[in-house]
Amino acid sequence: MIAAVLTVGILACAPKAEAGNPAQNYPLLLGFEMGFASAGDTDTQWLYAPALNVGWTTRRNLAVGIQTLTFGWPPTAAGERFFIGGTPYVENYRFLGGGKSQVFGQLALPFQSRSGAGLSQAFGVGLQLGLGGRYWITPQFSLGLHVRATRVMSSGFAMNPRIVPTGAIIISSGFMLEGHI
Repeated sequence: MIAAVLTVGILACAPKAEAGNPAQNYPLLLGFEMGFASAGDTDTQWLYAPALNVGWTTRRNLAVGIQTLTFGWPPTAAGERFFIGGTPYVENYRFLGGGKSQVFGQLALPFQSRSGAGLSQAFGVGLQLGLGGRYWITPQFSLGLHVRATRVMSSGFAMNPRIVPTGAIIISSGFMLEGHI
């Protein structure tokens, strides 16, 4: 019974196929990204973030998902901190030309659960704006680039290998390898 309800719900929410829009024809995104970031408060040291991404095209030109699913343990003066986190996002996109080049804008809310090293707050959160593009090599595989700006809203945000302080602006960029089902 539950499986039948879930199947009907998924089929009802699935976008209609559209010529020149592979994101609608293959709405589930599973990807890997490697991002590099710098925040002025960290001596402009480059931070890195290998991560997984999952997304779903809900309708024409609109997708939702969770990106930068990652974890780590950056050292602090009080000891190591462990974090695990992800970034729920809403994405608006457009295809250019013949449907192989895609541009997008994202609004996202990075969050993380943290522990260790005398932590005063076990939850990290930020506000993020992103821009990027994808090139669809095949209807089921794309390569992408992104640029994101994140403002740290909590008492710090963990990124390997550092803790970024409250109020810092993190500028990041990276590349994405994505499969579409």
